[in-house]
Amino acid sequence: MTPEVERAIAQIEQTFSGNLVKVEAEAQGGAYVIVHDLLLGKQYLPSSSWVGFTISYAYPHADVYPHYLDAELRRVDGLVQGAGLSVTTGAK
Repeated sequence: MTPEVERAIAQIEQTFSGNLVKVEAEAQGGAYVIVHDLLLGKQYLPSSSWVGFTISYAYPHADVYPHYLDAELRRVDGLVQGAGLSVTTGAK
């Protein structure tokens, strides 16, 4: 991992010190990151989720996007998630 990616991971681990943070290096110097058991609030079912993303080797000169959440995540009120979220299905 590049030094910039390692610093970003250290910041994530510090910010989410109460959560399990799994990190796997990727071949170009970036990292795959999953933060587990994030509290999302009572407006969602489940009320907590994991979030996963890739930090590119080009960080901080590249966006850390997209972010992935549990596909089972739903709003309690039954409304759609909104323009920033979409539901996908995994490959079989």
